[in-house]
Amino acid sequence: MNMANPDDRELVQRILEGDEKACDLFARRWFVPCYAVALAIVRQVEDAQDIAQESLIKALRRLPQLSDPAAPGPWIHAIARNTALTHLSRRKRRGIP
Repeated sequence: MNMANPDDRELVQRILEGDEKACDLFARRWFVPCYAVALAIVRQVEDAQDIAQESLIKALRRLPQLSDPAAPGPWIHAIARNTALTHLSRRKRRGIP
């Protein structure tokens, strides 16, 4: 595997095998897309950063459930979107604008 630029399938396989470097690379690769999804929804930089981190943690924990390791993008975006929407819902319930 080319660790400098592995494809998503290789990266997912390495993570599932316990490779911590692959896990770090996965997080770096997908942080900005998760952040962009979150920011578009919550419109607050700090909240979007937290949501992106939370989304990546969820994705890594749920990685064995990923149906298409070659194309994790839509799956990760859905996790980020749902995490951001949950965040908004919680804020609304607490009366926070």
